[in-house]
Amino acid sequence: MKKTVGLILMVLLLVVIMVWFQPLEAKKKSKKPVDLLSDKYKRWLNEVQYIITKTEKEVFLKLTTDRERDIFLNAFWKHRDPTEGTPENEYKQEHYRRLRRVEVLYGRGGRREGWKTDRGKVYIILGPPLAIQKFDTYTKIYPTEVWHYQQAPRHGLPPAFNVVFYDKYNIGDYVLYSPLADGPMKLVIGFDGKPDDYLKAYEQIYELDSFLARTTISLVPGEDISPGRPSMSSEFLLRNIEASPRKQVEDLYARKFLRYKGMVEVEYSVNYILSKSLSQLIKDRDGNHFFNYMIEFKKLTVDQFDDFYYANIELYGHLTDPAGKTIYQYEKTFNVKLDARQFQRIQKSSFAITDQFPVIPGDYRLSILVKNTNSKEFTAYETNISVPQPAASKLSLSTPLLAYDVKGKDLPAPSQAAAPFGTPKGHFLVDPENRFNRGDQLNLFFQLYGMSGQLRNTGNVKLEIQGERDFQREISRALSEFPGNDTDFIMEIPLKDFPSDYYNLVISVEDEAGTTLASQSRRFVVTPLSNIARPQTFSKYSALNRGAITAFILGSQYMNTNKLPLALKLMQKAHNLNPNIKQFALGLAQVYLDLDNYAKVGPLLAPFADPEKPDFQMYFMLGNANQKLGKYAEAVKYFRRLIIYHGLNVDVLNCLASCYYHMGEIQEAKRAWEQSLKVDPKQEKVKKALKGLKK
Repeated sequence: MKKTVGLILMVLLLVVIMVWFQPLEAKKKSKKPVDLLSDKYKRWLNEVQYIITKTEKEVFLKLTTDRERDIFLNAFWKHRDPTEGTPENEYKQEHYRRLRRVEVLYGRGGRREGWKTDRGKVYIILGPPLAIQKFDTYTKIYPTEVWHYQQAPRHGLPPAFNVVFYDKYNIGDYVLYSPLADGPMKLVIGFDGKPDDYLKAYEQIYELDSFLARTTISLVPGEDISPGRPSMSSEFLLRNIEASPRKQVEDLYARKFLRYKGMVEVEYSVNYILSKSLSQLIKDRDGNHFFNYMIEFKKLTVDQFDDFYYANIELYGHLTDPAGKTIYQYEKTFNVKLDARQFQRIQKSSFAITDQFPVIPGDYRLSILVKNTNSKEFTAYETNISVPQPAASKLSLSTPLLAYDVKGKDLPAPSQAAAPFGTPKGHFLVDPENRFNRGDQLNLFFQLYGMSGQLRNTGNVKLEIQGERDFQREISRALSEFPGNDTDFIMEIPLKDFPSDYYNLVISVEDEAGTTLASQSRRFVVTPLSNIARPQTFSKYSALNRGAITAFILGSQYMNTNKLPLALKLMQKAHNLNPNIKQFALGLAQVYLDLDNYAKVGPLLAPFADPEKPDFQMYFMLGNANQKLGKYAEAVKYFRRLIIYHGLNVDVLNCLASCYYHMGEIQEAKRAWEQSLKVDPKQEKVKKALKGLKK
């Protein structure tokens, strides 16, 4: 019996211990991100809590190292600096001056630190008031302060307004007053009226001071409002005061910092600049889809030398499939050189890069990183691309492309389509925001595929243009009225009758019965400005045959999606059009290797081989092809040349060892594998092969 009781007590004790320690474990696991910060960063979050945006705080708490946090702190203050480029950051200096001041004014002798009080909070956000009126001598109302502010209207704040604080518990702890949430009743000591009797409380305060009474109803001087009801605009004012410091900064930089902190150098990571973008998928005469895009910089930082201005822009593109596999990646450099006149034009407008590349059918994610090496600034553009599969029998309508002008309408089609946003109908000049004025003509380009002869003869195109106000316009045109018999269409719409507004344009294709078969939309704006500062655009062109470049890029994408027959056809086309281009020969050689057609690799690459400066990719291909063909002695020459020129490489050493093994030169094979293990000791297959040699 005693043993049973003892066992029960022991079990109960274990249960108590488990219950006791469970919350402790839960607390350990449920620590908030802020709890993991050192005191330095916790203190900083307190110091900036009234000015940091929600996005900035979320990003900061996701950072994992103190180095990243320090870089972020620099970016945080940099994006608030009113005079960027000068040694001093006036915003940061003023913020810390206010923090010190509120501790002197409201922190000493108080129950809380100065920055935690309501008066401290408003002082930190708005700075010192123009004047302060105190009402602390009346026995019938709680001690009250009215702070007067006058400033240029900004962030939803009027040019003049008041902020009221009252000593809610008569203990020296002033709290922020709201005409709607508190009402004048809260200021009257021992108020005996109904809780919502604004008029009675107002009249009691009015007997003591008319200004204070009016201020308890409205914080906006001169507002026409009845004493019997509080001011809603005052409530909005209080909300805008709290939000105003967060409206002063574009916090997109914070998300970009988190996204790209491991992809750009440290000196770039704090210098994200805003940009705008526009993109369009256009199909050329050969049936290839080209992704065209424009990236407009908010600013362009340049270096000056003599009478010219220079900037070096590096662009990195990365195309991936839904699984994250790389389909295509590329790099481009834009060496920008401007004379004084061009520089002045950019200062008045903006700078933009336009570019294009062909893409095979499928769904992809495109990420583009753009760096200005002069200023160590970067921006980024990300979007989804969906290229339709070839389907001649299915009707499809492209997204409409809008342009404020079209150049080269009379040029031959290949010349028109060579530039970004070039169409068979001309080169479209576009604006990332699709801005127009009433003196412009809106040029609309669209492509229609899978159109039957009957639809061409009897169908219609309908445009529905709807403004955010009452204006609307409907335009209908028969497909047979468009010149030519191709898939490319352009419409011209004068805007002289369009009032300034934001518009949504919907384009639809209808059959003869009026049934909508396909539709797309695009937004644009008609501004009241007589002249719009259009972005100055820069593009990069290649002197190589356009058809060859297109075939090579598409062939590379098919290789990366393991569609080798299609890749082979395109790589052969690229090489045949430009047989002297090494990169085209390497692309075709890689397809031959992937298709086990090793015999064609040697003759293809031999003209480009340079023993004095062996290209790593080329010599590895040549060695690999000879190894697969059983020409081990020839393969050894290529692999040994690589090691002599480029140094030890695991892949090359392992191939070299395998060749020596097949040639019966066991000691040489052993030596090569031993060298490979020195470079990378974690190669289990090599260890096993070496062990087999020793046996």
